[in-house]
Amino acid sequence: MIYDWYRGADATGGIARRFQELAGRMERATDAEALLPELEAIVAEEQDPNMRAYFLWYAGSLLYSRNKMALALEYFLRAYREFDPLEASFPAVAHAYHDTCSKCSGDWSELVGVDDRDAVEAAPMELAVLLWSQQTSMTPAMQLFGLGILAVFFLRRAEDWRSLTLCELTRIASAREHRCDTESPISLWTLYEASYYLGRRKDCERIVEMLEKVDYQGTYLQLAARWGLPKPRAT
Repeated sequence: MIYDWYRGADATGGIARRFQELAGRMERATDAEALLPELEAIVAEEQDPNMRAYFLWYAGSLLYSRNKMALALEYFLRAYREFDPLEASFPAVAHAYHDTCSKCSGDWSELVGVDDRDAVEAAPMELAVLLWSQQTSMTPAMQLFGLGILAVFFLRRAEDWRSLTLCELTRIASAREHRCDTESPISLWTLYEASYYLGRRKDCERIVEMLEKVDYQGTYLQLAARWGLPKPRAT
């Protein structure tokens, strides 16, 4: 069988086959929670962050449909933290990312008793829902232009106010801009700036590799060399 949906690291197709077989059993099972350890084993084996997120999103969606709200939210939040818009596999799971953000962004107080998330965590999800929604009347050119303005606005305010939350919002907006035009170095540089302020050293290294392929004038590569790489932020 050809698993066209799978964009993970396992070239043998073994992970995709096991997940698809497990998903079928989970959907038929009366107690899907009993099969979660098998899904966790697949997540642990998968090397691609977006496919790990996809598997976690699937579990959250199934639990949500079974009214297991507290556990569903747990899986949605884990999925949200795995998604990586810079990876080549991301377009294949963008729908799951949007749905995850949509599910996580609301107030779950009535569903799980206490929802102690604050605006710092909720704001990036709300913006992601807005930017990745397929229900838009904007032309691609208008969307690209608007995303660029939004990303720069967030970044400059982040610099003025020393706000890491605004840096995260910048990353979401510029990542979406990058996916609208993957050959443009402009959005990649904005991503670099935001990632630098957040101390995301590995992301900065990856972005430099991308700039080497599209920054033909070398403008942004020179800036990246001047800035250097950030020191990882203490956790």
